[in-house]
Amino acid sequence: MKRFGAAFLMSIVASFAAVAHAGDQNITIKKTLERLSGRWTWTGKQADIGAEDSPYGQAGEFFGSGEGRLIMDGQFMIDEYQETSPEGNVLTGISLISYDPVRNCFVSHDCMSDGSTSISEFTIEGRIRKDRITITGREGGTLLARVTGEYSRDWRRLHVTWEGSTDSGRTWRHWCTAVLEKSGISAEAAEESISLIPSPRSTGRTREGNRRRERLPVIDMHVHAYAEEGYDPEAVLGGLVASASPEAVFKETYDEFRKWNVTKAVVSGPLDSVEAWKAKDDDNRILRGVILLGPNDEQLDPVRFARLVKKGKIQVYGEIIPTLSGSRISDPEWQPYLKICEQYDIPVALHTGGAPPAVKGTSTSKSRRLLDDPFLVEDVIVNYPDLRIYLCHSGMVYHERVLVLMSYYPRIYSDLGYVLWGDPLSRRYAREFLAKAKEAGCLKRVMFGSDQMQWPKSIGMSIEYLNSLEFLTEEEKRDILYNNAARFLRLEE
Repeated sequence: MKRFGAAFLMSIVASFAAVAHAGDQNITIKKTLERLSGRWTWTGKQADIGAEDSPYGQAGEFFGSGEGRLIMDGQFMIDEYQETSPEGNVLTGISLISYDPVRNCFVSHDCMSDGSTSISEFTIEGRIRKDRITITGREGGTLLARVTGEYSRDWRRLHVTWEGSTDSGRTWRHWCTAVLEKSGISAEAAEESISLIPSPRSTGRTREGNRRRERLPVIDMHVHAYAEEGYDPEAVLGGLVASASPEAVFKETYDEFRKWNVTKAVVSGPLDSVEAWKAKDDDNRILRGVILLGPNDEQLDPVRFARLVKKGKIQVYGEIIPTLSGSRISDPEWQPYLKICEQYDIPVALHTGGAPPAVKGTSTSKSRRLLDDPFLVEDVIVNYPDLRIYLCHSGMVYHERVLVLMSYYPRIYSDLGYVLWGDPLSRRYAREFLAKAKEAGCLKRVMFGSDQMQWPKSIGMSIEYLNSLEFLTEEEKRDILYNNAARFLRLEE
């Protein structure tokens, strides 16, 4: 059984069905499913309970997403999902969910890509959810699970705790905890769903408070364009499969911009590829960057670089990745370009913190992880006091050093490219960095970035993951998603 997704979604429905009059039950189920179908994402941490035949992997962090659609006049739901295990393995599956009036509960039948199957029965009282699950592994072993969870008042968030048994229920051990988030539901739909549950007192909500809200704007400081040469359409990362071609990367990324209301995005890549994107930028969302491993890539000398800057063909100098050429940003060959950036007030996007080995092109014979150390930029910060610079990936493994620089130098910003979606270790870096940045008073200079690369769906995954972090306030999330970047880029109101 997919641990999180349609089955949990349907448990909300069970609570509504339980309070419905018998003659109106089918109508209530259908209406509720219409409001609750859609996309869920989840993140969690699991223990190793010794279930060798489990489809979910070993101890560590996992994440996933699922999307449900209604069938048969809204009385059933099919949910397709995927979950990435702590080892990075991707499990996909499909659920069929229906209501069983005899047992007075919902039942989910699941089939998974590794050959495992499961049956789950679940009910809910108030906002407390309970279920029993029988999982049959690919080798025929049986694993039992029992789950308790509690929904938020608006039914958009669910906290769950799992226990597992490998001995037919004689003993139970803690298995995992997780947080699930519903995306793409309007305030109006949420309020109407809640209104199906009788309440002894009025909530005091008004029609004005129930109006549909559009998605608030987002600025993505870390997007990439690609050329045909060297592109890998079969690459897999973070549970996502690469777009089929560089042209598909553009189309799917732009679709994500529109879906998530990304109003501005810094796009770096080969100059020709970035210019091709800009030519198709119907909504004027793209700020032109350039990706460079060495200062002379793209046949750039200082004269040509200054000319492109003055023409607006380069609006952000970066992402620059000196480590892949075996150099440091403080080396002499980079200095003429940094002087031009300072002179013309062009922001610099500097790669820090390494890269996942699974991503093609993120390591060369000259690259060394030591060269990803953000402390190597300090001479540049001191020597160019008017230079705007942001540290991509917030340093990843070096995130505490990024915070030191941000604390010493109030004009230094950072972005969250890749660390919100790529792999469990990077998401741990993101959580630790954001929590410490909040404590250090640096959150006003942390900017959203997806680093979508060949996987455009990571834009939405990154936004959803950031919004799931409960230690951040709504104001802090808005600052990261838009306000901080708008200030750094000096966008007009």
